[in-house]
Amino acid sequence: MGRELKTPALDDLGKRGLFNTFIGEQEYRPVWRPIQPCKTDVQPGMRGGHQMCMDPYTETIYLFGGWDGNQDLSDLWTYHVPTHKWTLIMRDTEVEGGPSARSCHKVCIDPDRRQIFTLGRYLDMLCRTPGNLKVGANS
Repeated sequence: MGRELKTPALDDLGKRGLFNTFIGEQEYRPVWRPIQPCKTDVQPGMRGGHQMCMDPYTETIYLFGGWDGNQDLSDLWTYHVPTHKWTLIMRDTEVEGGPSARSCHKVCIDPDRRQIFTLGRYLDMLCRTPGNLKVGANS
């Protein structure tokens, strides 16, 4: 019988740094491809100051709020990356006890607990009062 030759797995070779020189000499070439939702589907309108976060387990992007040029928004949308489909979860989150309309805020997701957190919002200097600067569940 002949000798059996065992080859280390690529992961093992990578962990040992055998690809470092090769990888270090490669030029990064990003590839951008537009994601086009289905033409018949409902989708969010144009906006700025909105926030998005992604659940890596479900490949779902969440979009909340923003400014449409006239007013702050409190709508919550999802975009399912594999199917290219937008879904309106809620037109007004404040009606359901969620955050009020806002722009220039932050959001983050805890995908293990399936929770999204919203932090802050923009208030014009002329609109800032002690009442609307309070910290709370719906602020």
